[in-house]
Amino acid sequence: MQHFVCIGHAKCGTTLLDSVFRQSRLMGTPAETKEIKFFLPRFFPQEAAHERYLEKFVTADGQRPAAATFEASPQYSHQPEEILRAVLENIKRTLPHARIVICFRHPVLRAYSHYIHNLHTFALYGEGVFSPRADLLRKPCRISFEEALAGTSRLQVNYATTLRLAYEVMGRESVALFFLEEDGKRLGDWSRRHIGQQVSDEVAPIAERVGAVFVRRPVPNYLISEGVLHAFGSQPGEYVRYEDGDHDRLQLVLRARDRWTLELLGQESARLARDYFQADMRACATLSDDENFLNYLSCFPNDQFAEVTSLETLCTLHDINVPPYVRP
Repeated sequence: MQHFVCIGHAKCGTTLLDSVFRQSRLMGTPAETKEIKFFLPRFFPQEAAHERYLEKFVTADGQRPAAATFEASPQYSHQPEEILRAVLENIKRTLPHARIVICFRHPVLRAYSHYIHNLHTFALYGEGVFSPRADLLRKPCRISFEEALAGTSRLQVNYATTLRLAYEVMGRESVALFFLEEDGKRLGDWSRRHIGQQVSDEVAPIAERVGAVFVRRPVPNYLISEGVLHAFGSQPGEYVRYEDGDHDRLQLVLRARDRWTLELLGQESARLARDYFQADMRACATLSDDENFLNYLSCFPNDQFAEVTSLETLCTLHDINVPPYVRP
Protein backbone atom coordinates (compact mmCIF):
# COMPACT_ATOMS: atom_id res chain seq x y z
CA MET A 1 0.00 0.00 0.00
CA GLN A 2 1.18 3.52 -0.82
CA HIS A 3 1.08 6.27 1.80
CA PHE A 4 1.07 10.00 1.08
CA VAL A 5 1.56 12.44 3.96
CA CYS A 6 1.07 16.14 3.21
CA ILE A 7 2.98 18.11 5.84
CA GLY A 8 1.88 21.61 4.75
CA HIS A 9 1.97 24.41 4.23
CA ALA A 10 -1.22 26.01 5.55
CA LYS A 11 -3.18 28.10 3.02
CA CYS A 12 -1.39 26.39 0.11
CA GLY A 13 -3.92 23.84 -1.13
CA THR A 14 -3.96 21.16 1.56
CA THR A 15 -7.75 21.43 1.84
CA LEU A 16 -8.08 21.17 -1.94
CA LEU A 17 -6.10 17.94 -2.01
CA ASP A 18 -8.00 16.50 0.93
CA SER A 19 -11.41 17.40 -0.53
CA VAL A 20 -10.55 15.70 -3.83
CA PHE A 21 -8.96 12.53 -2.45
CA ARG A 22 -11.77 12.26 0.12
CA GLN A 23 -14.10 11.43 -2.78
CA SER A 24 -11.91 8.56 -3.99
CA ARG A 25 -12.85 4.90 -3.67
CA LEU A 26 -9.18 3.96 -4.06
CA MET A 27 -7.49 6.48 -1.77
CA GLY A 28 -8.23 6.37 1.95
CA THR A 29 -8.42 9.62 3.94
CA PRO A 30 -8.89 10.17 7.70
CA ALA A 31 -12.46 9.29 8.65
CA GLU A 32 -13.09 11.77 11.46
CA THR A 33 -11.18 14.93 10.55
CA LYS A 34 -8.80 16.19 7.90
CA GLU A 35 -5.90 17.11 10.18
CA ILE A 36 -5.16 14.12 12.42
CA LYS A 37 -1.65 15.34 13.39
CA PHE A 38 -0.76 11.71 14.12
CA PHE A 39 3.01 12.18 13.78
CA LEU A 40 3.42 15.18 16.09
CA PRO A 41 5.57 13.98 19.01
CA ARG A 42 2.90 14.79 21.60
CA PHE A 43 0.37 12.56 19.82
CA PHE A 44 2.58 9.86 18.32
CA PRO A 45 2.01 6.40 19.91
CA GLN A 46 5.10 4.47 20.89
CA GLU A 47 3.48 1.08 20.28
CA ALA A 48 1.62 -0.33 17.27
CA ALA A 49 1.88 3.00 15.45
CA HIS A 50 1.42 1.47 12.00
CA GLU A 51 -1.77 -0.36 12.94
CA ARG A 52 -3.21 2.63 14.79
CA TYR A 53 -2.46 4.88 11.84
CA LEU A 54 -4.21 2.67 9.29
CA GLU A 55 -7.27 2.39 11.53
CA LYS A 56 -7.98 6.08 10.93
CA PHE A 57 -8.55 5.78 7.16
CA VAL A 58 -11.56 4.95 5.01
CA THR A 59 -12.39 5.38 1.33
CA ALA A 60 -15.31 7.38 -0.04
CA ASP A 61 -17.54 4.29 0.11
CA GLY A 62 -16.66 3.61 3.76
CA GLN A 63 -14.22 0.77 3.14
CA ARG A 64 -10.72 0.26 4.48
CA PRO A 65 -8.27 1.42 1.78
CA ALA A 66 -6.38 -1.24 -0.13
CA ALA A 67 -4.41 0.94 -2.56
CA ALA A 68 -3.26 4.12 -0.81
CA THR A 69 -3.79 6.59 2.04
CA PHE A 70 -3.58 10.38 2.06
CA GLU A 71 -3.27 12.64 5.09
CA ALA A 72 -2.94 16.45 5.12
CA SER A 73 -1.88 17.99 8.43
CA PRO A 74 -0.32 21.42 7.73
CA GLN A 75 0.53 21.81 11.42
CA TYR A 76 3.49 19.51 10.79
CA SER A 77 5.35 22.22 8.87
CA HIS A 78 4.39 25.06 11.22
CA GLN A 79 6.61 23.82 14.03
CA PRO A 80 10.10 24.56 15.33
CA GLU A 81 12.79 22.80 13.29
CA GLU A 82 13.44 20.10 15.89
CA ILE A 83 9.73 19.21 16.06
CA LEU A 84 9.39 19.02 12.28
CA ARG A 85 12.43 16.74 12.12
CA ALA A 86 10.84 14.51 14.77
CA VAL A 87 7.61 14.43 12.74
CA LEU A 88 9.47 13.29 9.64
CA GLU A 89 11.39 10.67 11.60
CA ASN A 90 8.11 9.35 13.04
CA ILE A 91 6.70 9.12 9.51
CA LYS A 92 9.75 7.26 8.24
CA ARG A 93 9.72 4.87 11.20
CA THR A 94 6.02 4.09 10.74
CA LEU A 95 5.74 4.25 6.94
CA PRO A 96 9.24 3.54 5.56
CA HIS A 97 8.22 4.10 1.94
CA ALA A 98 5.85 7.03 2.45
CA ARG A 99 5.74 9.90 -0.02
CA ILE A 100 5.91 13.35 1.53
CA VAL A 101 3.78 16.02 -0.16
CA ILE A 102 4.70 19.67 0.41
CA CYS A 103 2.30 22.37 -0.81
CA PHE A 104 3.53 25.80 -1.84
CA ARG A 105 1.91 29.06 -2.89
CA HIS A 106 3.15 32.56 -3.63
CA PRO A 107 4.51 33.38 -0.15
CA VAL A 108 2.83 36.78 0.09
CA LEU A 109 -0.56 35.41 -0.93
CA ARG A 110 -0.14 32.55 1.54
CA ALA A 111 0.70 35.03 4.29
CA TYR A 112 -2.20 37.31 3.32
CA SER A 113 -4.63 34.39 3.44
CA HIS A 114 -3.27 33.55 6.89
CA TYR A 115 -3.66 37.21 7.93
CA ILE A 116 -7.33 37.21 6.90
CA HIS A 117 -7.77 33.88 8.72
CA ASN A 118 -6.36 35.44 11.90
CA LEU A 119 -8.70 38.43 11.56
CA HIS A 120 -11.63 36.10 12.12
CA THR A 121 -10.41 35.59 15.68
CA PHE A 122 -8.66 38.89 16.41
CA ALA A 123 -11.60 41.01 15.26
CA LEU A 124 -13.96 39.18 17.60
CA TYR A 125 -11.82 38.71 20.68
CA GLY A 126 -8.89 41.14 20.48
CA GLU A 127 -5.61 41.50 18.64
CA GLY A 128 -3.26 38.57 19.22
CA VAL A 129 -5.96 36.52 20.97
CA PHE A 130 -6.09 33.00 19.48
CA SER A 131 -8.53 31.54 22.01
CA PRO A 132 -12.12 32.74 22.64
CA ARG A 133 -11.41 35.19 25.44
CA ALA A 134 -13.41 38.37 25.00
CA ASP A 135 -10.77 41.11 25.14
CA LEU A 136 -11.61 43.31 22.17
CA LEU A 137 -12.33 46.47 24.16
CA ARG A 138 -8.89 46.32 25.77
CA LYS A 139 -7.00 45.15 22.67
CA PRO A 140 -8.77 46.42 19.53
CA CYS A 141 -7.71 44.65 16.35
CA ARG A 142 -5.79 47.34 14.46
CA ILE A 143 -2.98 45.44 12.76
CA SER A 144 -2.31 45.87 9.04
CA PHE A 145 -1.02 43.08 6.84
CA GLU A 146 2.53 44.37 6.57
CA GLU A 147 2.68 45.03 10.31
CA ALA A 148 1.60 41.44 10.89
CA LEU A 149 4.07 40.20 8.29
CA ALA A 150 6.96 42.06 9.90
CA GLY A 151 6.14 41.07 13.45
CA THR A 152 4.29 37.75 13.40
CA SER A 153 6.23 34.53 12.91
CA ARG A 154 2.98 32.71 12.14
CA LEU A 155 2.79 34.57 8.82
CA GLN A 156 6.42 34.13 7.77
CA VAL A 157 6.64 30.40 7.18
CA ASN A 158 10.09 29.27 6.05
CA TYR A 159 9.56 27.06 3.01
CA ALA A 160 13.27 26.23 2.73
CA THR A 161 13.44 24.70 6.21
CA THR A 162 10.54 22.37 5.43
CA LEU A 163 12.05 21.39 2.10
CA ARG A 164 15.55 20.83 3.48
CA LEU A 165 14.39 18.64 6.38
CA ALA A 166 12.12 16.58 4.14
CA TYR A 167 15.01 15.91 1.76
CA GLU A 168 17.39 15.10 4.62
CA VAL A 169 15.11 12.69 6.48
CA MET A 170 13.05 11.12 3.70
CA GLY A 171 15.29 11.50 0.64
CA ARG A 172 14.64 13.68 -2.39
CA GLU A 173 12.98 10.84 -4.32
CA SER A 174 10.33 10.53 -1.57
CA VAL A 175 9.21 14.19 -1.70
CA ALA A 176 6.55 15.54 -4.09
CA LEU A 177 6.12 19.30 -4.52
CA PHE A 178 2.66 20.80 -5.14
CA PHE A 179 2.41 24.41 -6.36
CA LEU A 180 -1.14 25.67 -5.89
CA GLU A 181 -1.08 28.16 -8.76
CA GLU A 182 0.00 25.57 -11.33
CA ASP A 183 -0.85 22.13 -9.98
CA GLY A 184 -4.19 23.15 -8.51
CA LYS A 185 -5.44 23.79 -12.05
CA ARG A 186 -4.18 20.43 -13.33
CA LEU A 187 -4.61 18.12 -10.38
CA GLY A 188 -5.17 15.11 -12.63
CA ASP A 189 -1.75 15.62 -14.23
CA TRP A 190 -0.09 16.15 -10.84
CA SER A 191 -1.73 12.99 -9.47
CA ARG A 192 -0.58 11.01 -12.49
CA ARG A 193 3.04 12.04 -11.86
CA HIS A 194 3.08 11.55 -8.11
CA ILE A 195 0.17 9.30 -7.08
CA GLY A 196 -0.36 6.95 -10.00
CA GLN A 197 -2.42 6.48 -13.15
CA GLN A 198 -5.35 4.65 -11.56
CA VAL A 199 -6.00 7.24 -8.86
CA SER A 200 -5.40 10.16 -11.24
CA ASP A 201 -8.01 8.84 -13.68
CA GLU A 202 -10.51 8.73 -10.84
CA VAL A 203 -9.78 12.14 -9.27
CA ALA A 204 -9.31 14.25 -12.43
CA PRO A 205 -13.07 14.84 -12.98
CA ILE A 206 -13.53 15.31 -9.23
CA ALA A 207 -10.87 18.03 -9.21
CA GLU A 208 -12.64 19.90 -12.00
CA ARG A 209 -15.84 19.97 -9.95
CA VAL A 210 -14.12 21.06 -6.75
CA GLY A 211 -12.05 23.81 -8.37
CA ALA A 212 -8.58 25.02 -7.54
CA VAL A 213 -9.48 28.06 -5.46
CA PHE A 214 -11.72 28.15 -2.41
CA VAL A 215 -13.72 31.28 -1.69
CA ARG A 216 -12.21 33.33 1.12
CA ARG A 217 -14.52 33.89 4.08
CA PRO A 218 -15.75 37.47 4.53
CA VAL A 219 -14.04 39.35 7.34
CA PRO A 220 -15.92 40.24 10.55
CA ASN A 221 -17.94 43.42 10.93
CA TYR A 222 -19.11 45.60 13.82
CA LEU A 223 -22.12 47.65 14.80
CA ILE A 224 -22.95 49.75 17.85
CA SER A 225 -26.50 49.94 19.16
CA GLU A 226 -27.54 51.60 22.43
CA GLY A 227 -24.01 51.51 23.80
CA VAL A 228 -23.48 47.85 22.92
CA LEU A 229 -20.81 46.68 20.47
CA HIS A 230 -21.86 43.71 18.37
CA ALA A 231 -18.90 41.86 16.80
CA PHE A 232 -20.05 39.58 13.97
CA GLY A 233 -18.13 36.81 12.26
CA SER A 234 -19.19 35.31 8.93
CA GLN A 235 -20.21 31.89 10.27
CA PRO A 236 -23.07 30.90 12.61
CA GLY A 237 -21.94 31.13 16.23
CA GLU A 238 -19.22 33.69 15.52
CA TYR A 239 -20.72 36.52 17.51
CA VAL A 240 -19.57 38.42 20.62
CA ARG A 241 -21.53 41.08 22.47
CA TYR A 242 -19.62 43.78 24.38
CA GLU A 243 -21.72 45.77 26.85
CA ASP A 244 -19.19 47.31 29.23
CA GLY A 245 -17.40 49.83 27.02
CA ASP A 246 -17.76 53.60 27.16
CA HIS A 247 -18.35 55.65 24.01
CA ASP A 248 -14.69 56.46 23.38
CA ARG A 249 -13.59 52.84 23.75
CA LEU A 250 -16.30 51.61 21.41
CA GLN A 251 -15.33 54.18 18.81
CA LEU A 252 -11.70 53.13 19.16
CA VAL A 253 -12.66 49.60 18.13
CA LEU A 254 -14.41 50.92 15.04
CA ARG A 255 -11.50 53.15 14.06
CA ALA A 256 -9.06 50.28 14.55
CA ARG A 257 -10.81 48.43 11.73
CA ASP A 258 -9.68 51.12 9.31
CA ARG A 259 -6.14 49.73 9.60
CA TRP A 260 -7.09 46.27 8.33
CA THR A 261 -5.63 45.44 4.92
CA LEU A 262 -8.68 44.46 2.88
CA GLU A 263 -7.06 44.72 -0.54
CA LEU A 264 -3.63 43.69 -1.71
CA LEU A 265 -2.62 44.75 -5.22
CA GLY A 266 -0.28 42.66 -7.34
CA GLN A 267 2.44 45.31 -7.41
CA GLU A 268 2.44 45.48 -3.61
CA SER A 269 2.62 41.67 -3.39
CA ALA A 270 5.69 41.73 -5.63
CA ARG A 271 7.39 44.30 -3.38
CA LEU A 272 6.60 42.34 -0.22
CA ALA A 273 7.94 39.16 -1.83
CA ARG A 274 11.27 40.86 -2.46
CA ASP A 275 11.38 42.52 0.96
CA TYR A 276 10.38 39.57 3.11
CA PHE A 277 10.80 36.31 1.19
CA GLN A 278 13.70 36.69 -1.24
CA ALA A 279 16.23 34.68 0.78
CA ASP A 280 13.73 31.89 1.41
CA MET A 281 12.73 31.58 -2.25
CA ARG A 282 16.35 31.56 -3.41
CA ALA A 283 17.19 28.87 -0.86
CA CYS A 284 14.26 26.76 -2.09
CA ALA A 285 15.36 27.17 -5.71
CA THR A 286 18.87 26.01 -4.80
CA LEU A 287 17.57 23.00 -2.87
CA SER A 288 15.04 21.85 -5.46
CA ASP A 289 16.19 23.21 -8.84
CA ASP A 290 12.53 24.21 -9.35
CA GLU A 291 12.00 27.53 -11.14
CA ASN A 292 8.62 28.11 -9.49
CA PHE A 293 10.34 29.56 -6.42
CA LEU A 294 12.21 32.21 -8.40
CA ASN A 295 9.04 32.95 -10.37
CA TYR A 296 7.42 33.95 -7.10
CA LEU A 297 9.98 36.76 -6.84
CA SER A 298 9.40 38.10 -10.36
CA CYS A 299 5.67 37.69 -10.97
CA PHE A 300 2.82 40.08 -10.19
CA PRO A 301 0.07 38.00 -8.53
CA ASN A 302 -3.59 38.76 -8.99
CA ASP A 303 -5.04 41.51 -6.83
CA GLN A 304 -6.56 40.24 -3.60
CA PHE A 305 -9.75 41.59 -2.02
CA ALA A 306 -11.38 40.67 1.28
CA GLU A 307 -15.16 40.89 1.42
CA VAL A 308 -17.01 42.62 4.26
CA THR A 309 -20.53 41.23 4.74
CA SER A 310 -23.33 43.76 5.17
CA LEU A 311 -24.62 44.32 8.69
CA GLU A 312 -28.16 43.48 7.59
CA THR A 313 -26.99 40.07 6.37
CA LEU A 314 -25.01 39.45 9.55
CA CYS A 315 -27.94 40.35 11.81
CA THR A 316 -30.06 37.85 9.91
CA LEU A 317 -27.34 35.17 10.00
CA HIS A 318 -26.92 35.45 13.77
CA ASP A 319 -30.63 36.08 14.47
CA ILE A 320 -29.85 39.36 16.23
CA ASN A 321 -32.54 42.04 16.44
CA VAL A 322 -31.14 45.44 17.34
CA PRO A 323 -32.62 48.95 17.51
CA PRO A 324 -31.29 51.58 15.09
CA TYR A 325 -27.54 51.37 15.18
CA VAL A 326 -24.47 53.39 14.38
CA ARG A 327 -22.93 52.31 11.10
CA PRO A 328 -19.13 51.95 11.34
